[in-house]
Amino acid sequence: MSKNKNQLFVVILCAQWCAVCRQFKIDIQEFSKQTNNRVCWLDVETSSEWADEFEIDNFPTILLVDANNQVLFLGSIEPNLNTLAQLIRTLTQQQTSVSVSQEVRHLVERVTTRFAEYKNSFLDLS
Repeated sequence: MSKNKNQLFVVILCAQWCAVCRQFKIDIQEFSKQTNNRVCWLDVETSSEWADEFEIDNFPTILLVDANNQVLFLGSIEPNLNTLAQLIRTLTQQQTSVSVSQEVRHLVERVTTRFAEYKNSFLDLS
């Protein structure tokens, strides 16, 4: 995969049992068609091996990673595409990484590696 310095990996951590997440997933799938970022939907219940190492307190939890695998954001947001788009715009301009645990770094490595072998902009790990 070519590295675009402004391209982010947008990992949405949710659960199928969450009604808000199910609706947000529909929006996220559409969003993935309209952005140059790589979007990953990760169901923490059915794909627990991906995110079982750390605690998710709220849904949706968003993990934003830059092209150099630096974590720019990890936290929950309002499940709204405008909120997500504004967050992405702001963080792309700032390019300031945040400190995260080794477990989060492991997830970042696994997701970015998976995307390297995946051609579409939307990866569904549910």
